[in-house]
Amino acid sequence: MRYREVLSEANTIEAAMAAEEYFALTALAQIRCTAELGMLDIAYKEIEEANSFWQKEAHRVAQNILIGDYPERFLASDFVENVSVSELTQWLDFVYDDQKGYVWIDELRTKINECWYSKGFLKGGGSGLNRNVGIGLEKEQKMVIPAMRKLIARSTVLEGYMAQYEVLETQQMMPSEFEQKIKELPESSAVDGYLILEPEEKSNLLA
Repeated sequence: MRYREVLSEANTIEAAMAAEEYFALTALAQIRCTAELGMLDIAYKEIEEANSFWQKEAHRVAQNILIGDYPERFLASDFVENVSVSELTQWLDFVYDDQKGYVWIDELRTKINECWYSKGFLKGGGSGLNRNVGIGLEKEQKMVIPAMRKLIARSTVLEGYMAQYEVLETQQMMPSEFEQKIKELPESSAVDGYLILEPEEKSNLLA
């Protein structure tokens, strides 16, 4: 609860990234304990609630603190070696919770106001890409970019836990039981290093 409070109040990169990590770790530990006590329905509700809260705060942090008012800055040549266009569109899908993909690039281009052919003898205003607004390139590279990648990765992990606890609730199987059954499977069951699980019936999760 304390880390939940700190995360919801965080307004700097350092505070937000520390709080989100501690919240995720402690929430997952609590949920695991609930599941190991056999309260699988409650564990699933807990992961749903924890993921919902984390996603809300992660989107806030990403939009207000990391990406900010000038997402178009990542189209500048400063970032060409650090952030690919495909990664940038993935970020924007996450930040604004809207799956637009490469359409985001067209939207960012409208914000740049940088013409290839001048309109008139001199370009007026010329906001362009050279605004030099922000925390500086070094901090962008060392703080903003890693933080965005961390949030994207954490989001995927939490969604994975959601699916896992849904299966455990359906099968009425504690995490430790599931892990033990996985260990008992022969190595020959793996396909290219992965175990493919197929539920056949409630009493027999592992095909």
